[in-house]
Amino acid sequence: ARTMYGRRRPVPELTSSNFMQRSFGERVAMNSPIQGSAADIMKVVRNRTPGLRHVYNMFLKKKRGFQGKVTLRFSIAPGGEIVNITIVSSTTDYAEFDEAVKHAVSRWRFNKVKSGNTVVTIPFTFTE
Repeated sequence: ARTMYGRRRPVPELTSSNFMQRSFGERVAMNSPIQGSAADIMKVVRNRTPGLRHVYNMFLKKKRGFQGKVTLRFSIAPGGEIVNITIVSSTTDYAEFDEAVKHAVSRWRFNKVKSGNTVVTIPFTFTE
């Protein structure tokens, strides 16, 4: 099985003579492209999130003690670039900061895919 991002997941259970193992292999093969693709996306998010801490620290100098969660929804185009990014919700009460987070995330790049756009919604929590 392959994820949308091209990562391979071998499923040796598909060739098993045992019915239960073969059935398990079929479920794994069916779910791997979706679950594996989500894992590929989250890996990039985890690797890039520390850069958002820098943005948060810059805005803490302007407004001490603010914190909250900014939830973004964006589409990842087949080429890996982010398109159609929007702020779904925010609890920071700091629109300038929310826009800076949105702008920083909009520059992220993901691996290329063979299919169409992938839409994701991700919350980012900021605290001192």
